[in-house]
Amino acid sequence: LNKLEKEFLVFPNPTADALNLQLNLKNQTQTATVRMFDISGRLLNQWRYDNVQKERYQYNVSNLSSGTYFLQVVTEEGAGTKKFSVNK
Repeated sequence: LNKLEKEFLVFPNPTADALNLQLNLKNQTQTATVRMFDISGRLLNQWRYDNVQKERYQYNVSNLSSGTYFLQVVTEEGAGTKKFSVNK
């Protein structure tokens, strides 16, 4: 399985209210699962997208406390995780 960290961007970082995910996958993937975790590894939210390659998604993180979080992207080709911070 590939590491996908080079194939997506998470911005702005740090953020207060909105987090953008920019996918730049080498190949179109049938299914992409995006998971958001807190620093202790608890799953906060999960989204599933079909037939994606170069897409941008926006998530509302205004309800999250200040701190460190992780966004993970999983496809059939691999997975990658990026850290982001929420600063109020």
